[in-house]
Amino acid sequence: MAAMPLTDDMEEAHSTNEFLAFGLLKDPLTFIGAANERLEHLVTILGTICTKKQSKPETLEKLAVFIANISNGPAGATF
Repeated sequence: MAAMPLTDDMEEAHSTNEFLAFGLLKDPLTFIGAANERLEHLVTILGTICTKKQSKPETLEKLAVFIANISNGPAGATF
């Protein structure tokens, strides 16, 4: 995640963003961090990849599910 968001190569950005979306749905803590230490950087990435046509519609749908999941998180969630 340190090199994200990718801005120069849209083909690479599409595949990387798809991987991120899949990973966020499968194991969000891997990307956010156990103590939310990467959350701020993740929010910056999401802001960029969701607004600059860096992601395909299918990727954006996965990201929307992730955002809804953390917005409505389970009781005791630390997101």
